Amino acid sequence: MKRLRIFSFILIFTLVFVNIIVPTTPKAEAVSQTAYQSSSPEVGTKSDFKYRVQNDRIYITEYVGTKTKLIIPETIDGKPVFAIVAGSFTGSDLTYLKLPSSLSLLGSNSFNECDSLTQIDVDEANTKFCSIDGVVYSKDKTVLRAFPAGRSGSFMIPDGVTTIYNFAFYRCYQLESVNMYNTVTS
Repeated sequence: MKRLRIFSFILIFTLVFVNIIVPTTPKAEAVSQTAYQSSSPEVGTKSDFKYRVQNDRIYITEYVGTKTKLIIPETIDGKPVFAIVAGSFTGSDLTYLKLPSSLSLLGSNSFNECDSLTQIDVDEANTKFCSIDGVVYSKDKTVLRAFPAGRSGSFMIPDGVTTIYNFAFYRCYQLESVNMYNTVTS
């Protein structure tokens, strides 16, 4: 029995040592690829978006930038970013997104086909929306508004959520299960 423990310990130590200290070629490639990209989110600029101005507020209609970790700015041309129109980020390569405090309208399916998106955060000062663990909810946490399509595994909808917004789980192909309390009614 003692030999088996010693052998197990040596085997585990060897596997850990090989995987941490002596990386395989694919891991080395991944490290070199990330050297070209910023590891922290970048604030978007005017040129990253197509938008319209309505009532002195910005309505984002399309993301045309190339950033994969994006913070949507509070203002563009001195006007508050008020809305993200449905489908605005369709097909982008985003992995992370932070929504500004100025955002008041979020169209359904705004993140359509964002299959790499794993986290959406909301600025804490936002009065309409909040995020919990990278998922967007109404500020009162009764409506699940947007779930990042790149997430995998299982997800438990928090107690108190009554509504799942249209297309909130659209294209969440890697998600294995969604569990919910009986408070969800629509």
